[in-house]
Amino acid sequence: MAPEQLLGLPTDGRCDLWAAGVILYELLTGCGPFVAETPVTVMHKVLHVDPAAPSSIVASLPPAFDASSRAHWRKSRTSATRARATSLAPW
Repeated sequence: MAPEQLLGLPTDGRCDLWAAGVILYELLTGCGPFVAETPVTVMHKVLHVDPAAPSSIVASLPPAFDASSRAHWRKSRTSATRARATSLAPW
């Protein structure tokens, strides 16, 4: 679930970009970006923790995926939307 949804904010295109990033991360690494034992812990991670760099999970991935991933998971709403769209553009 996108941070905006967790915070009870209106949903819009940001949620779609978030979902695309989650799917791309899972396709690249074989696991979700925010894995935890309980839904509450997953929500906490979505709001406060950056996921592991994709290359730390799959060593053969080029560094460009790490930079793209870091940009996508920014926590600031103002910069995150542009960063998410830009981070997905090359792929």
